[in-house]
Amino acid sequence: MYSSCSSTGCPAYRRALNGFQRAALWLGSASFAACSGPGAVLSVPAAARDQSSTSATKAEPNEGSARSVDGRSAPMRVYVTNLLNNTVTTYKANGDRTVPTIRSGINSPRAIAVDAHGKIYVVNDGDNSVTTYLPNGVRTTPTIRGKGLNSPIGIATDAKGKIFVTNYGDNTLTTYDATGKRIDPTITSGLNKPYGVAVDANGRIYVTNFGANDMTTYNADGTKATPTIKRVYQPTGVAVDSNGKIYIASLGDNMLLTYKMNGNIGRPIISTGIGQPHFVALNPEHDIYVANYSLPPPNAPNVAVYSPHGKPKTTISTGLNGPVGIAISNPGGVTL
Repeated sequence: MYSSCSSTGCPAYRRALNGFQRAALWLGSASFAACSGPGAVLSVPAAARDQSSTSATKAEPNEGSARSVDGRSAPMRVYVTNLLNNTVTTYKANGDRTVPTIRSGINSPRAIAVDAHGKIYVVNDGDNSVTTYLPNGVRTTPTIRGKGLNSPIGIATDAKGKIFVTNYGDNTLTTYDATGKRIDPTITSGLNKPYGVAVDANGRIYVTNFGANDMTTYNADGTKATPTIKRVYQPTGVAVDSNGKIYIASLGDNMLLTYKMNGNIGRPIISTGIGQPHFVALNPEHDIYVANYSLPPPNAPNVAVYSPHGKPKTTISTGLNGPVGIAISNPGGVTL
């Protein structure tokens, strides 16, 4: 029983909030120029902006490695988008902060993805764009503007270099080739305020629908597939591992839920250390990374890391300011 419902930690209080109030709660104390859900435009205090370097760094011994754009070995990196100061911050596999910190072209960033070559893709809700970066943080192509983007939120890439973006503003998923050219499929069926997107090794597309409290699945050509997972309260991020397990962040219930390939509930179910979760990512060992936008005081917003069985392993908090999106370089080649 709860003696009081004056706190956002009370489940009854959380469920009583309407969509407008939830949007305001996600975005903390930043002021609104407009308030239309996750696409709200923010005015961020200058004092909140991070001052870290954007220079490159050398790989350190014993770090897990991926392949970079130029084909050379590169260490595994964790990338996090920070909504409140328009940055992407970077971390080593052990959680220590490193370079680059990316600011160029970032405008209310949401999801982030890394392709098989180490290129970094950031969804910018503030100006309806996708910006692309080399592993050292330098801008590169493509930059996608227009071409169907409408309050873009989620992003994923597949093994063929295709880029998939969910558009919260018009209930679509749009697809682009590696050059940024719009291609098929464009998905509309079953989408309702689409948020997160993941693509598995077979090209199947998984989309969380914030407006319908479900997750829908599509074949590579955009036709509907199974499973459809229902009754997920305000789902945000989604990831799929190499065994076909599906991981969904539930913003409304402050949980990370796991499902089997057929859509039945599985394990782990994680609530410890979860606070306003947005996106989720997996490393090659299937450790689970969750971006927590806000946690009860005195806890700072963080990225919480769990074992495949749901046991807490570590947290990342240095340099985070409204963490939302998360991606891991070379995360098993499945989803980002």
